[in-house]
Amino acid sequence: MKIAIFLILIALLSFSDTLSQGTSGNLDGWLVNENGEPLELANILISSKSLLGIRGTSSNKDGYFIFTSVPPGKYTVTISCVSYRKFLVENVVVTLEKTTSLGKIKLEGEAVGLEEIVVNAERSVIDISSTTYGQNFKDENLVLLPLERDYQQISQLTPEAKESYLGDGVSIAGASGKENKYFINGVPVTDQYANWYATRLPYNFVKEIQINTGAYLPEYESSFGGMVNVITNSGSNEFYGKAFAFFTNDKFTGIKYSVGEPSTGSFVHSDIGLGIGGPIIKDKLWFFVSYSPQFDREELLVSNLGYQNYHMTIHLFAGKLNWSLNDNNKIEIVTFGDPSSGTLFPYYVPVNATFINFTVKPPYYRGNLHALVRGNHSLNKAVFLESYISHSQFEQEFNDLNSPTIETPLFIDYTNGIVSGDGIYMSNRNDEINLGLKGSFQIGNHLVKAGLELLNTNSTEGSDQVTISKYGDSSYYKVIFRPSGTVTHRVPTLFLQDSWIVNPYLRFNIGFRCNYVFMIGSDRKVAQTIPDQIAPRIGVIFLPEGNNKQKISLSLGRFYHTFPIMLSHFFYSNSSYIQTSSYDEDPRISTSEGEIVYESYGNIYPEIDNLKGPHYDEITFGYERELPFNLYGNLKFIYRRLVEGIEDGIDPETGMVVMGNPGKGDMTAFPEMQRDFTAVELILSSGSMRNFNFQLSYILSRSYGNYTGFYDTETEGYGPVNRQYDTPEQLINGTGLLPQDRTHTFKFLGSYYFDFGLSAGTSFFISSGKPLSLKGGHSLGPPRSTFLEPRGTNGRTPTVWDLNLRLTYELNKLFGFNKRIRLIADMLHVASDKTAVEYDEVKYFNVDEEGNQVDPNPNYGQPIRFQPPMSLRLGLEVDF
Repeated sequence: MKIAIFLILIALLSFSDTLSQGTSGNLDGWLVNENGEPLELANILISSKSLLGIRGTSSNKDGYFIFTSVPPGKYTVTISCVSYRKFLVENVVVTLEKTTSLGKIKLEGEAVGLEEIVVNAERSVIDISSTTYGQNFKDENLVLLPLERDYQQISQLTPEAKESYLGDGVSIAGASGKENKYFINGVPVTDQYANWYATRLPYNFVKEIQINTGAYLPEYESSFGGMVNVITNSGSNEFYGKAFAFFTNDKFTGIKYSVGEPSTGSFVHSDIGLGIGGPIIKDKLWFFVSYSPQFDREELLVSNLGYQNYHMTIHLFAGKLNWSLNDNNKIEIVTFGDPSSGTLFPYYVPVNATFINFTVKPPYYRGNLHALVRGNHSLNKAVFLESYISHSQFEQEFNDLNSPTIETPLFIDYTNGIVSGDGIYMSNRNDEINLGLKGSFQIGNHLVKAGLELLNTNSTEGSDQVTISKYGDSSYYKVIFRPSGTVTHRVPTLFLQDSWIVNPYLRFNIGFRCNYVFMIGSDRKVAQTIPDQIAPRIGVIFLPEGNNKQKISLSLGRFYHTFPIMLSHFFYSNSSYIQTSSYDEDPRISTSEGEIVYESYGNIYPEIDNLKGPHYDEITFGYERELPFNLYGNLKFIYRRLVEGIEDGIDPETGMVVMGNPGKGDMTAFPEMQRDFTAVELILSSGSMRNFNFQLSYILSRSYGNYTGFYDTETEGYGPVNRQYDTPEQLINGTGLLPQDRTHTFKFLGSYYFDFGLSAGTSFFISSGKPLSLKGGHSLGPPRSTFLEPRGTNGRTPTVWDLNLRLTYELNKLFGFNKRIRLIADMLHVASDKTAVEYDEVKYFNVDEEGNQVDPNPNYGQPIRFQPPMSLRLGLEVDF
């Protein structure tokens, strides 16, 4: 109890980020007697290999009971009540952030000499407690499917997710891939600087992964895209371990990192790993540690430079301690990370470029390190508290770490594709301290949850980027980008949520989430606040049969997305410098200074009145039910509307760079943001089948508006501000079908296990192509462009399909070993015809003084990105 009070005091005195994704699930049920009358004060105990000790509770006057914050795993539930036979339910599966319901349990009157009743729990597919939609994958599911090695790519398996092929990863629910959020063991691991990347881990480290794509409850943070939540392996009272090794090279596939068309050359990708866990003190202290180095080696064929050596080494690790202080207080200590170093091909040069006097292998380092302490505290059977504190460090450096000054600018000639120069130097580091407190309180049939979550993110930037671009004989642009200094975001958050179980047929989830944003400049003063970000949410769940056989749900809510801190470096750092200039001749030989398009000397931008944070409103309606032959069906309607966003741009009257909500204040000259996502989704999947599991889904969707998101899909530029909003001119004809629009998407996942040890798994999808636009020059010159016709009306890329296969054979079946040994062969992108998935849509680079389009793009209409080629990967996994 003293420890609980100590952690609560820490939470109230500190600032932190939001650890708003959970690491546990819930279990509930209803107890009645032979006459159907509720049984009060029955004792219910749960036990599992996943749980330190035994937890207990009792039923209320309506016979209802619930366990919250239950670690995922298989449980035995023991129910006892005076004058009734003891009742045991075995193999009850609790999944991550879902409620497993035992439904109504009828206890029989006790008779002398009769043994306890033991039943085996049926698999529960429908989560009767929540309207949140998404999907869970356990480790036993993951080993059967053909997957990329990193857990982040598993989100592609959900119906709402689509590979964008635009360089931003997986697009979910109409958002760009850079608007997804990732959590590991409840810790937010997405780069807060600009949402560029997230901490990596191989799926072999994962115990369970949950991919939520909308209708989030108030207790959870939200995202413009999806949220991927991972829990890593934990120890138990028995020693066990996992070992693995995977390998692929150019003998099995086409070149992996080549520029433009796949080329010849050699490469090797390999990763090995080991994890081991068990008791330090049985029933008291458990551990699990994992380590996996990954190696990429490649000879990269680059035009005019011949073969260049590429290499990257990534050190992936995770560790966890579970400590039971006593029956009511449990502590979890977690650490994980993915420091990496090597060489990386520059992302900022055009595809199919020709390189002259250019270094293709600048040194690169990226390291994400995380540490977490979480406490779970049972004050009594009705009150449960969770406290947590963590520290996360994100660090990235690109180019020569010992010489962070660019002497020769990067020169890109878009008229002939020639690239030369030094490139760029980039360095940024984010430090996040996370701390918070949550509580759940059972009051009758109300499960009330409340929490205080606080944020403090310090971001230090020190970059030097000088780029000269040529778009015509008299069209040159020079960009100097030198952000520097330290800025801070601080966000206290409060949430309150009531899950009201009216009766076994009807449930309400009602609550709100509210935060207050402080943006602190490099002068350590508050430069901007975003107050009153109140997000009400309501969910209604109706169970026609009073159990988990059918569910009708309705959800309405408002959802805010935390804005990346990169914007504050632009506007609230007094040591940053940004300039764009246009030239009539090559700036490298020009004697003139050129004409300044815009310039910022690092002034602290004045505070904006009534600035609104990025947010959207969403309505969902769903119907789920169990079907004959152990099948499960789900029909869902989704409508998501962007309400507000934050952007910067050039005021056409003053020529000054301004920021705010488009259509308001300093951004009045710009149209309001629009992004509407509408979808109808149908899922058919297997229920409790023995050897065969599958999921078939079809989604009909539409993404429409003028805002593509934190990732600028028009110029394939990283955000969080979108270059398309630089001037109002760029948004003329800018409303239409967005690049994320895929009208039809069909997916199939399946696996079959043969009793002699062979299993076969597959994933297949087919999707409509991406809408294409006709673009031309801009009065301020490239890389800005305009829409010559309404967005998305210039056809589509071809329909895309992808097939992946996995064959797994358990050697232990053949030789009679006690430990499971799996040989794995992954065939990825089977029969790939390397379909073009992206074309150059810019027809002209510039406009003349009369506004006529000039400087035709010689690469207009040419494919610039293709589907990956077929590849084969071999693997070995051992459970011991």
